[in-house]
Amino acid sequence: MRLAGRASPLWTGIGWLFALFLLVILPGVSAGDQFSVKEGVFPVKSLKPHMRGTALTVFQGGKIEQFPVEILGVIAQRSAPNRLVLIKAVGDRVMKAGGVAAGMSGSPVYIDGKLLGAIGFGWKFGDHSMALVTPVEEMLKIPPMEGADVKSKGPHDGLGQTPKDASDHVVSQDQVGQDAASGAVSQDQGLSSPLLIGGVSPRYGRLIGERLSSRVSAPGGGEIVASGSSVLSPGASIGVALVVGDVSVGTLGTVTAVDKDKFLAFGHPFMGRGSVKFFATEASVVGVIPSLETPFKLGTLGGVIGTVLQDRAQGLYGRIGMMPQGNDYEIRFHDLDSGKEAVRRFKAVVDPFVSSLVVPPAVAGCVEDLWGRTGQGTGEVKITVEGRGMPEGWNRTNFFLSDSDLPEKIFQEFSMIHSMLPLNPFLPLEPLSFRLDVKVTQTPKVLYIEKVQVPKDRTFSPGEMIGVDVWLRPWRSKVEKRTFSVKIPADARGDVEVLVRGGGVGEMEQESIKEGRRSIESFEGLLRELSAAEASNEIIVEVLCRRSKDREREDSTKLLSEIKEQRVKEGSLKVLKTNYYVEGLLRVPLKMTAEGDKERGEEE
Repeated sequence: MRLAGRASPLWTGIGWLFALFLLVILPGVSAGDQFSVKEGVFPVKSLKPHMRGTALTVFQGGKIEQFPVEILGVIAQRSAPNRLVLIKAVGDRVMKAGGVAAGMSGSPVYIDGKLLGAIGFGWKFGDHSMALVTPVEEMLKIPPMEGADVKSKGPHDGLGQTPKDASDHVVSQDQVGQDAASGAVSQDQGLSSPLLIGGVSPRYGRLIGERLSSRVSAPGGGEIVASGSSVLSPGASIGVALVVGDVSVGTLGTVTAVDKDKFLAFGHPFMGRGSVKFFATEASVVGVIPSLETPFKLGTLGGVIGTVLQDRAQGLYGRIGMMPQGNDYEIRFHDLDSGKEAVRRFKAVVDPFVSSLVVPPAVAGCVEDLWGRTGQGTGEVKITVEGRGMPEGWNRTNFFLSDSDLPEKIFQEFSMIHSMLPLNPFLPLEPLSFRLDVKVTQTPKVLYIEKVQVPKDRTFSPGEMIGVDVWLRPWRSKVEKRTFSVKIPADARGDVEVLVRGGGVGEMEQESIKEGRRSIESFEGLLRELSAAEASNEIIVEVLCRRSKDREREDSTKLLSEIKEQRVKEGSLKVLKTNYYVEGLLRVPLKMTAEGDKERGEEE
């Protein structure tokens, strides 16, 4: 008797179909948005060495404070943003916080009352008083604002143009020792605040961080919708989130500029995905944490206040009051050992490529957090999916067993379903609703197939119905006997045997698809094949044999659902669902009549 469990039947049966369903889905972008910087723009070309300016940011709570900065130089590069301004932060307030910190990205820098740009980049293990500012002239190149009018009384280049004469810069390329072709700064130098992840266990929080190539700090999440109307100001904190609600995944930064309901922020990318529809949220700063690597703001995300529409190298652009669609998730958790029950609800961005990175580990981490442990156990999970184009919805129940990591087993199957349905090539489903009913126990809730027996000392004929006795032993309980009736196919030939097994053990594959004889041609067909996959709580009793040549040719072009339906109808396949994880596989050969042998020999 073994407890290690096995790969999900859904994965072994049709998991490879996922590779067929890659469909690029990009949110729409309205062209020609105009962004007016009401303070006016201080052009990079007008900068001089040792100019003084002022930066705005939040050090704690929601209070916007200022600190002085000194201009040191300008760097030009061929990649976006094309120009960056090197500054030095000065003053007691910022230095007590450890210098320019991650999360200050987006903090506006003003010279003579005009907006120069946003603090955007710094260096790990460097001088934390130093930072690079992304000029607002560069931020206004973010689509769809490229070519927008800029209010400024000073001389400056046209938007979208790299300065023609590098000698006008405070610091030339030779002076800073950089080759413009190589780029002055890499995106991983952006002053991104660590991810704020709430409602999941620490290890799955770390996994989300690894998938998003980001550090993870303490949990921080809040309501799905803000409690009241929000007014943004330059220097205020703002959050950008992929998941909001009882589970949250996001980060915080700073607002650079506001034009009515539009805003610019961060001064560097979040994920760099271009046109997006991420959640823009309220944010509050608990404090700035000093660090030799990079100081960072520790904070919490609040309710959703709008949508981030652009995630570009120069920063973020979005709108307040425009609420993005989100996929809904509900986890109903029940610990059978302690009796604990809980419900968690959250929303995630509809982009299937982004949500597939974040949601599956968030679900597994939420289950692990609610369970309060990791390790061995048995789980029953019912997944119910509803969405546009799914009037009747779809659901699947499966059991999972692990001797070391039950949440990981649950994570594997949900991850495949969660990716396959939104990426189907037939029709859009968003927004989707996923509900997971999860029951867990530390006890191995296993049903072992211990013995199989057919009537002894007799022969069988094609087309005959036979009784199959199966002895089943629940974990450390008494053996129970169950009798199944199955039919030997009328066209059976060659060796014939009865096979009794747990669902997913030795399951048939989608041979017609793998060999190029058939394909799935509709969304309804996709759901049928998903439903045809075996589950680990099933007892499978079947008669295996060679069939007539005509039948074998016919079966070679059928999908798995069609073959199973036909075999159930003819009686050669029986499936019994149980409340256990079924383990085992036993075969019993059948002795066929001489007449049957003769008929089979003639057909061969």
